[in-house]
Amino acid sequence: MTNPQKNQKMFDEIAPKYDFMNNIISFGLHKIIKKLAINKMELKNGTKALDLCCGTGDITKLLSDRKEIEKVVGVDYSKKMLAIAKGKIFSLKTEFIEADCLKLPFEDNSFDLITMCFGLRNIEDKNSALSEIKRVLKNDGQFLHMDFGKGNFLTNFVFDKITPVFAKIFYKSSEPYKYLVKSKKEFLKSPEFKNLMSDNGFIRHKEYNFLFSSINVLMYIKSN
Repeated sequence: MTNPQKNQKMFDEIAPKYDFMNNIISFGLHKIIKKLAINKMELKNGTKALDLCCGTGDITKLLSDRKEIEKVVGVDYSKKMLAIAKGKIFSLKTEFIEADCLKLPFEDNSFDLITMCFGLRNIEDKNSALSEIKRVLKNDGQFLHMDFGKGNFLTNFVFDKITPVFAKIFYKSSEPYKYLVKSKKEFLKSPEFKNLMSDNGFIRHKEYNFLFSSINVLMYIKSN
């Protein structure tokens, strides 16, 4: 079971080395995968996008680089993550807001596109989060969800066993990354996740797998 306050504190603590650790753990491949995923999206001119659990802003920046997107809002509950994100992006069409995904400060039907990458796993009440996403997403709007997939023996071994070791060496503590390994193992399996999304009014549109299926990207359409 996740603890929102504890998680918030953890992400604040790891924020200064978050990007560095992601590069070490993925051998820099996470940047390529994120860019490929965002580039696969079919967008209309004037798109308004919301990046939830934006962290240090990797996806937010990729969205802001898309010429079809008119406005991008990055949302996270970690002040220190947001501070780093703000330092990466210099764009008048991009803004960052500290907020809870369960109580989004936006009107109904505000966005054409919502992204959430490696974030839903950290939210205990997933139904409430998806209800909020559906509320602020326009009819026929797109929702992109990215997280770990089933992978294979090698990729799972690297993440499950090597990641805590790297964290101990470079971050001086393996505890936050032990949590990430635990959350990966406990996250909903494919059939369960499919049912969760369907029950909350989302229709699966496209699916992409990267790095031997260790990263799974699902694109959904909001049903009317």
